[in-house]
Amino acid sequence: AWLRLLVWGAVLFVGSGAEEGEAAGSEGDIDWYRVQRRSFALTVTESGDLDAAERLEIKSKVDGRPEIITLVEEGSQVKAGDVLVTLDSDELRTKIDEAILAVEKARTDEIFARRGLEIERNEARSRQSVAEVNLALAELELAKWQKGDVPQMRRELDLALQKAQRQVERTKRDYEISQALYAPKFISLNDLEDSEIAQLEAADALLTAELDLSVYDEYTYQTEQQQKLSDLDQAKSDLEREIAKNESELARQEADLSGKTQTLQIRQEKLDNLKEQLEASQIISPQDGLVVYGTSVGRRSWRDEPMAEGRQVRFNETILYLPDIR
Repeated sequence: AWLRLLVWGAVLFVGSGAEEGEAAGSEGDIDWYRVQRRSFALTVTESGDLDAAERLEIKSKVDGRPEIITLVEEGSQVKAGDVLVTLDSDELRTKIDEAILAVEKARTDEIFARRGLEIERNEARSRQSVAEVNLALAELELAKWQKGDVPQMRRELDLALQKAQRQVERTKRDYEISQALYAPKFISLNDLEDSEIAQLEAADALLTAELDLSVYDEYTYQTEQQQKLSDLDQAKSDLEREIAKNESELARQEADLSGKTQTLQIRQEKLDNLKEQLEASQIISPQDGLVVYGTSVGRRSWRDEPMAEGRQVRFNETILYLPDIR
């Protein structure tokens, strides 16, 4: 506080307008001076940066640390469309060539996966159609057997049984007549024996007809019924299994196609990004302006080299500014 008072007092004294040797008067050992108001010059020296109110910042948009090949001279006037910076793009071009091959392979894989899915869909429809036809045939076969084969077989067996029963009655009657005729020797012994043999054969045929009917009811019918029902169940299972198999295979093919499509998209995006970076390796001035290097503005670390050709720049590092000098 005392320093400020001292300085203020000195200023008041200097600004008082008193001139050396211009005494207003004296009294004893005291000198008196006339004081009047007047101005004086005060000069202050300080360091600083002069900056434009508006400026365009030009940054590197290339990944990695590409080298500057060409760089417009600092302080030069540029117009919109002029080349400001050219960054090394050899590595980018190599990566683009590799990315193009990768995109083509991914596109080929995606096409084959899409066609494979279409083929699998067609085959799945065909297999399912075959299974559905087999199920329909099994259902028709069961209905045909139940409503056609079984009644027909029962009628045939019943008819055979009735014929055998009547044949037994007939041969019995014929044999009795033959016995009556043989007594007075109206027929020979052979005729009598033939009648007896016919009666035995008719009795055996009756037993066979009864056995056939019994076997059909107890065994043949049960076996055929189980077979028909089993065929129907098998056809249903085949259809269900075919549907499940088709769903699983189609899901696998769709997942494969989705993966191939996503791979193609990722590789295409990578290629597009590389192309954008290749385009960004040559920086064109978007407007008229005065070139100021990024390392010439603000505080610079001792590690930062001055902006120049041959220097490497980081991604998003400011290369230069274009102050608006209007």
